[in-house]
Amino acid sequence: MSNEDKLVYITRQRERYREFHTRSGKSLLITEVAAYLKITRDHAIRILNGQTHARRVRSGPRIRYTDDLLPHLKKLYFLMRQPYVKRMTQALPQWLDSYQAHFGMLDLKQVEKLKTISAATLGRKLSFIKKQSGISSTRAPRYSWYKSVVQRKLQVRGISFKVQ
Repeated sequence: MSNEDKLVYITRQRERYREFHTRSGKSLLITEVAAYLKITRDHAIRILNGQTHARRVRSGPRIRYTDDLLPHLKKLYFLMRQPYVKRMTQALPQWLDSYQAHFGMLDLKQVEKLKTISAATLGRKLSFIKKQSGISSTRAPRYSWYKSVVQRKLQVRGISFKVQ
């Protein structure tokens, strides 16, 4: 059922709901609407009363850095030879002039955003790039299990300095 069909059905059922004056009649209509639209009775009551939920505004600070910066950040990240996030934040203003001279793809707004981006935000943005590239964002694993396997195979023993 399309949204337009649902809207027509709901408007017709609202008119019927207003015509009922008994509790039992309204209850039957609520059950019918809930079964037809596959929603709960509480939701059906809100719809039939004409109360629609207001769309919630996204909480938190406004989004400053959109996804249009991701291709540029990716290119800069690999041109800079994958630096640590804090070092990349410090080096970005120096690299942007050269990047703009060679590639020239940035707007003035994008340049200002890249110059003022924080290390934490840059790290969040780079995490997507690292996942796509297959780069681990955590430190390298320790191979202690490998060391113990080699020691067992070669039967390496520590030297005992006990004098008898």
